[in-house]
Amino acid sequence: MSLSKTPPAKRLKQSSLDDFFPTQSALISSDTPVSGTFANAAENLESIKKLKLDGINKCKCNKTVIKIEDGSQNESKASEGNCNVGAGIDFADKATLHDTGCSDPNRPRRVQISSSFDCNHDVSLLIEGCEASNICKSDEAAQKVEYSSDSNAKRSEGDFRSQFVQHNVRLETTEMNLFDFAGDLNCDDDEDSVKRGRTQKETQKMAKGLPGISRQMPDNKGNTNRLKKLKSSPSQTPLHRLPVDLNQVPGDVPPNMARFPCDVVWRTAAMEESPDHTLLVKGPFDVNRSSPCEAQPTEVVERWDKLHVKMPYSQHSKYVEVDGREVPRWDVIQRALLGAIHSFNDLKEAILSYNGGYSWGLEELEDAIEEMTFSDRSAFFSTLLPGIINLALNLPTICTRPPPLLVKGHSHSVTLSQRQVASLLANAFLCTYPRRNTSTRKSQYASYPTINFHTLFNRCDNHKRRICRKEKIKCLLNYFRRITGEMPIGNLTFSRIRLRCRVGWEESMAKFKNAFITSKGLIEDEGHGMLMVDFANRRIGGGVLHDGCVQEEILFVIYPELIVSRLFTEALDDNEALLMTGPERFNEYRGYSDDFRWGGNVVDVRERDGWGRRYTQVVGLDALAYYGKQQHWEQFSAEKVTRELMKSFCGFQTPGFPRSAVATGNWGCGAFGGDARLKFLIQWMAASRAGRPLMYFTFGDHKLMCQLRAIQSLVAQQDVTIGKWPQNSSKAYHT
Repeated sequence: MSLSKTPPAKRLKQSSLDDFFPTQSALISSDTPVSGTFANAAENLESIKKLKLDGINKCKCNKTVIKIEDGSQNESKASEGNCNVGAGIDFADKATLHDTGCSDPNRPRRVQISSSFDCNHDVSLLIEGCEASNICKSDEAAQKVEYSSDSNAKRSEGDFRSQFVQHNVRLETTEMNLFDFAGDLNCDDDEDSVKRGRTQKETQKMAKGLPGISRQMPDNKGNTNRLKKLKSSPSQTPLHRLPVDLNQVPGDVPPNMARFPCDVVWRTAAMEESPDHTLLVKGPFDVNRSSPCEAQPTEVVERWDKLHVKMPYSQHSKYVEVDGREVPRWDVIQRALLGAIHSFNDLKEAILSYNGGYSWGLEELEDAIEEMTFSDRSAFFSTLLPGIINLALNLPTICTRPPPLLVKGHSHSVTLSQRQVASLLANAFLCTYPRRNTSTRKSQYASYPTINFHTLFNRCDNHKRRICRKEKIKCLLNYFRRITGEMPIGNLTFSRIRLRCRVGWEESMAKFKNAFITSKGLIEDEGHGMLMVDFANRRIGGGVLHDGCVQEEILFVIYPELIVSRLFTEALDDNEALLMTGPERFNEYRGYSDDFRWGGNVVDVRERDGWGRRYTQVVGLDALAYYGKQQHWEQFSAEKVTRELMKSFCGFQTPGFPRSAVATGNWGCGAFGGDARLKFLIQWMAASRAGRPLMYFTFGDHKLMCQLRAIQSLVAQQDVTIGKWPQNSSKAYHT
């Protein structure tokens, strides 16, 4: 006897619907495949319309049991008079609907079955026995869908993530529900499709472009459960819209958003070096001191290897003169910068003299200088530029050993004084760092950000971006004006954090922490004293020394000391983050992107900790990028969601520091194409798992604020742990 390779049909028996269909029962079979995304028989639409419940009728049954003949079942309980929007049952990609009430009970009526139904979906009303006019609000409804085979099927590791993804997909809103779209494909140019302005060919063409999403499906082949793909777009199969109240006010930051240092105090250990922490300064720090900490060690240490920054003053850095002689490059730098520099052309000639082979124009720097008033331009060449040059040339005594490179795959920290940072940035301004003038794929520092400022000073073809470059130059000049006038005495720490172990989200017993969502304010203002999230590029700083002028780049020019991280931080991996502790703010700004403008000087009065660091923490987290509509849906896959959860948790856990609130916003939702609602849920879960409340800024988007508050209320009503929330929240959407 030969065995058929066709999986056995899954037959669903419907009971307790006699009040509506005393002579009918529904039978769904998967033994006959349906070609295409939706069936295309006109009579099928009529069959569906016949089964559509009248909006004034109400379900009188208290329990609906849907049985699957291979051993699993779906039980739904609903109170009388309430609708029960089913969680949906995942069948094979193709399904066949048999209507036993028709003249030929053996003749199949084909229709696509989806795992998500809106309350207006005809087939869901037939199977679940629900009311067509209302959305059920009963808290008693409970549903469970299980698939089994002859052998015991094990739960897939992706179950938790799949449920989480499906839940978030349902947050997508659309003007067209599943059966609206199916109707367009299944019938000719009927009245509905004409009203929508689409013909059958247009809608079929639309369907071909829909990206697939992964969902768990039963598959009897090999007695295992497998993942199959539905060809429907998540936004085309919503469960239902969340009720959103748009009449809300942003409100003030609640007191339960912990801040440094009033709510949480850093208990710093002794200021000593360790294998995982390099100190370029000598401790301890005295808050009453009037000068920066001294460099450690006192003598210059030469290191020219793959683990340390190649310093401009290193004797290993050589330069070939015109006559062919090889001389130390530092000698050429000193000779050029100690000469008379009274104009922009003098400065340009000096910079190019030790960067042989390059013909930079530095036009944006020239424009910034020319736009100064006569007195400011005179002060630049007589006072400010000599101060920058002095800082740069004193690097061997200010920073006696090269900072270590924060390389991929290793957690390490480096602490520097603000004076050391200023000297390092002065050398970047004058473009002295060897082997850092290019970032091509074959270059030595291809995986590092650029650091020499020539990329910012050179001409940009886009007029608006040229203006932004000049505004960023103004921010940097104000920083140098401040530090050359009075050198800060504090320190900064840069820590590369690597998440080394797997995070079991499904086993987490942590409850959701407090979250506050507002459309008013900015991370760097209202989020002071919190862990501020830098919406980072994997190469930290992004386009701060190029054309970029969005959240990360703005953060790096109002806190210019953060730019030094580009000198020694390799591109971040998926399980890594960069924590920057103690930067001082120097600049105000207004506008955003092409409208960014320098807003003047800022005096930072935040207190310092025991190491001399400001009570300011910034964590760089690089989100995944999704360009175009086709890539947009990829972010809802289990793999992508898990990656973003891991990335966020890596940055929020910050070992060695107490847990202030996280100040964040639409992370990765601008040019990177992320979904703000999904990113809110991911960051809230990660912050809660790390023991932190969440302060979320929508940056003036009132509608998004109201949407996220609706999601927050929905989650809060469940009162469940992070590990249990996706399952329970999906049930909430069905009731």
